[in-house]
Amino acid sequence: MTWDQTKFKSIEMKDGGFVTFGDNTRGKIIGIGTIVGLAATAAAIVASGDAKIRSLHNSVRLLNVIVSLAAASRACVVLTCSVPNAHHAASADLYLFIIYKIECNDGVSAQHLLKVFIEAPYIARKSLLPDLWDHFFLPNLLHLKIWYTKEVEIIRGWGLEDGDQ
Repeated sequence: MTWDQTKFKSIEMKDGGFVTFGDNTRGKIIGIGTIVGLAATAAAIVASGDAKIRSLHNSVRLLNVIVSLAAASRACVVLTCSVPNAHHAASADLYLFIIYKIECNDGVSAQHLLKVFIEAPYIARKSLLPDLWDHFFLPNLLHLKIWYTKEVEIIRGWGLEDGDQ
């Protein structure tokens, strides 16, 4: 392992001790030192919180662009990288739901969660959020499933026994 002495504020050379680095089982300790600018680096990390917030807002803007692209192409199926834009939009809405939920903006987060099921209902029910669908939405929609099953049975009973279907 090579090292640059200019990166250390002070260095005290050592003889002896060994340490392991990955596959190198005989990495020799040659000195102990203090890294230059460690306090400045810590201050930069604290100040980067503002940069992280700006980065988060930029991510929200980009996710909104993805959602709007799918909204513009509702009349036909538009593919991006062999995936329908509706699937991209559903994923973007899921991420926006999480971001707004973290920000405690419950109204907007709920809108994005519902839009996941609007953009790509099958993907949302089967892949993205199956537990939410099974435990929250489906019990409130069971009366529709029962009604649909009854209607199918009525249509089957309309005298189509002679093979005319």
